[in-house]
Amino acid sequence: MADTVRGPQQQTYGLRILATSDIHAHVMPYDYAADRPLEAVGLARLTTLIRRARAEVANSITLDNGDFIEGSPLGELTAVDGQLPKGRHHPVVAAMNAVGYDAVGLGNHEFGYGIAFLERALADARFPVLSANIARRLGTTPGQDEFFTTPTLILERLLVNDAGCPALVKIGVLSLLPQQVETWERKHLAGRLKTRDEVCAAAAWASDLRRRGADIVVALCHSGIGGDSDGRQHDNVALEVARLGEVDVVIAGHTHRLFPGAGIPQTDEVDPERGRICGKPAVEPGFRGSHLGVIDLELLCRDGRWTVGDSESRLEPVALRDASGQFVARVDIDPAVEQSVASCHATTLDYVRRPIGRADRPLNSYFAPVLPGPMMDLIHAAQLSWLAAVAGAAGLSHLPRLSAASPFKFGGLAGPCNFTRIAAGDFLLRHIHDLYPFPNSIRALRVTGAQMHDWLERAVSQYCQITPGQGDQPLLHAGARPYDFDTVAGLSYEVNLSVPARHDPDGSLVRPGARRIGNLRFRGAPVAASQEFLLVTNNFRAGGGGNYPELGEDNVIADPLVLCTTVLRHFVESGANIGLGPQCDWRLTGVPPGTALWFDTHVDAAEHLHEALPLQVETVGPAPPRFLRCRVLF
Repeated sequence: MADTVRGPQQQTYGLRILATSDIHAHVMPYDYAADRPLEAVGLARLTTLIRRARAEVANSITLDNGDFIEGSPLGELTAVDGQLPKGRHHPVVAAMNAVGYDAVGLGNHEFGYGIAFLERALADARFPVLSANIARRLGTTPGQDEFFTTPTLILERLLVNDAGCPALVKIGVLSLLPQQVETWERKHLAGRLKTRDEVCAAAAWASDLRRRGADIVVALCHSGIGGDSDGRQHDNVALEVARLGEVDVVIAGHTHRLFPGAGIPQTDEVDPERGRICGKPAVEPGFRGSHLGVIDLELLCRDGRWTVGDSESRLEPVALRDASGQFVARVDIDPAVEQSVASCHATTLDYVRRPIGRADRPLNSYFAPVLPGPMMDLIHAAQLSWLAAVAGAAGLSHLPRLSAASPFKFGGLAGPCNFTRIAAGDFLLRHIHDLYPFPNSIRALRVTGAQMHDWLERAVSQYCQITPGQGDQPLLHAGARPYDFDTVAGLSYEVNLSVPARHDPDGSLVRPGARRIGNLRFRGAPVAASQEFLLVTNNFRAGGGGNYPELGEDNVIADPLVLCTTVLRHFVESGANIGLGPQCDWRLTGVPPGTALWFDTHVDAAEHLHEALPLQVETVGPAPPRFLRCRVLF
């Protein structure tokens, strides 16, 4: 029971919880890959919303849910050789110091540049850093673990209500990250850090916080809203955490979704309109600083005991669309945050504007879902070039080589500007990040034909099933994620859209007997289930990221802690022809003649329809918020 300042028998108090998540090193509202301002993101604008939201109420706390170090050229440039230069503060940590967070949880992407780098970056943090399920050594129980950082925290706040009565409340905060980080960052963490199951850790530490006097418990759950006790997806366990009786509030993240919001399906336990999971207030505030999560709690204090009454959960965007569909910022940039990164921002701009090669044709993602194209050819060629050297060094040159990669930027949740657009001519360093926006490291694996067949089945779950005889039909599911649409170079295959997908768009296995991939061949010969290949992909995908088939350590041939962007850059700087012949060979089938499928793409695609040949693609017209709808005729 908390020590409180006694007032009348029962008093009502308000507490506002402000939450950010998945900042991914986007401090300034700037798109370094496109070299232009980006009004709808950035911690610098988000901080103005935070300060405004704090000023509106008497009592508030501010929390971040992780994935703040990695994710933009500003973050990558800071991580030179995996170490911060001596005497230099990490710009994102400096910016977060200016915000004044009460606590920050670790996400999986904090470990992408290594443990030493993370420790150096966090040494300058003026806020508590938490993680309750990652440790240097696991004990028999969670309480016996030797933690990497503080597992939990109790914040004491002297609340004052409208009647002027003060009362002390103790707010327990715990933080969780996906257990899969051990696989995704195996090279960094193996033998050095171990993780516990998120839900088990949450249950233990929420109970511990209560025993230590916490009146309410907030879970910083760097995990999506989804999953269940049967066939749990380890990066979607926020729902399971919310089921725990000792947890009062859940801050979700990792999947870059918006909650409350229409993008999360309603179930008996999930209310996306009111922002509640299992009846408890929750938010998931997007990514890159696009939204601020706001939870207003009504706390009831009777004789020193606290309970949560009513609540309101909402998201505050940093920008809104105008009548033309363009984003217009709602708030100005916070000057303290801007000043904290001014020097690093200027250095990053100089860095990304450097020419490193030439492209003899445009590279874009306008038609990525309907046919292979030069953009993906470049990514695959760079990865295969790297894999050839690895195979030779490992004495495995006799095995056929494959490359897996996604068209990372094709609209989706990130909106109508989320496309790769590189003009013919000078190829600048920023174009590497336009092609490959994620800070993944490269990995080589030994796989079988059966594993590749399963891999591709997961990839093509992004497509809708075609209904014969129906008019215009959508090609892609509304929730399709471009970064989960892997294509594989080295194999030829067909995607039969007339049959149901084996997986749901999020990767859940729902129809084990369904098969869309047909005519799977290598150099014209059918691929046998037991046939061996070498595959190059990234660490996230190799570890089952995106609910792809997870491959074990026995499959790993090379894991050199080299970023995929570095592989691309070296390939371009070597003088490789950026206008290579086709690396991929796949096509859509099972569509009855005369059927038209539509998809939304970038407005500039209208000037590039010839690049979709031999497919017949035509424009339909504008689609909200600022897409171009195209139709492909079969």
